[in-house]
Amino acid sequence: METSTVIAVTGSFLKFVGEVVADLKRQEVARINADLLNLKRTMLDEKFEEFKSALAAAVEQEKARAEQDLSSRGLANSTVVESSHSAIERRASTEFEGAARERNRAIEEIALMERRLNEQSRPWWKTIIRSRQRITVVASMGLLLLGILVYALWPTTYRYDQMKIQGNVYPARIHRRTGQTEVLFPTGWRDASGPEMWEKLPKSELAKLTSLLSIKDDYCTCDLYNGSDWVIKKICLRISITVPQGSQPIPDRCYDLVYPYEGGIKPRTSQKLHATLGLGIKYLSPSSDNEQPRGMPEADPIEVARSSLRSINALPPAPQVSKFSWALESAHGVKPAQNP
Repeated sequence: METSTVIAVTGSFLKFVGEVVADLKRQEVARINADLLNLKRTMLDEKFEEFKSALAAAVEQEKARAEQDLSSRGLANSTVVESSHSAIERRASTEFEGAARERNRAIEEIALMERRLNEQSRPWWKTIIRSRQRITVVASMGLLLLGILVYALWPTTYRYDQMKIQGNVYPARIHRRTGQTEVLFPTGWRDASGPEMWEKLPKSELAKLTSLLSIKDDYCTCDLYNGSDWVIKKICLRISITVPQGSQPIPDRCYDLVYPYEGGIKPRTSQKLHATLGLGIKYLSPSSDNEQPRGMPEADPIEVARSSLRSINALPPAPQVSKFSWALESAHGVKPAQNP
């Protein structure tokens, strides 16, 4: 089936597009101005609209010619006619796509020439600014990529290790800048100096601790020297109080004295620990025939400040104490971090 009318219409448009582009390329850039480029663009748009109208008319002509040819051969049934019309429309669609593609390329050529023209007509100082902007953009992208690379390869904030606590091994992390150590327990990350990390000192290390106890106004102060390699967090003192004969005896009591500040009592240092006894005791001077046990310091004679209040409020008299002794029962702390 002939499609000479459709091909002729498309060929005419393609020829016009090629002539427009060739004419612009033949001219020197110095002779081309913005008005000429706008004119060529307008001509292409108008010619393209004419091409679409001409192509539609050519399709109708081809369809009529095909129907006439089929009728002359006795094949003018609806199925054959529709098939012939579909073939003509497909060919016309192919021709239209090709023409539209060439028209778009011509428009791009005109736009490229327009950019070149603008660059040549731009003042020199704008050209320098634009080139610096490009350099700035490239430098910024380079710094961004460098930052990503450094972030990916540089060591993380924490250094990871393991710690053995009471026979169990736990993951640990150490802050690279501050040195703070945290341990991963089933409940989450915990400070290595927290109660979860406290362990009971063995007897060999407990023997390296030296304590000196003083009591005043129902308030005890323990001067503790840490001769071990552990960081001491808490000690347990058993305090024995002796009352004069005929007074109601006071049973021995154990007191936990916790270091109240961050860190703990470091090795080879001395700190004070405090506790309230809760007895409301009143001391008498030790008698000469009732000496302190060997190795135990004598208590200074003290008068309880609340004794006057007791007498005023008719409270029972405070227990009278002649002497006291103490023993370091246990201690808890953090031993130096070791690999399992």
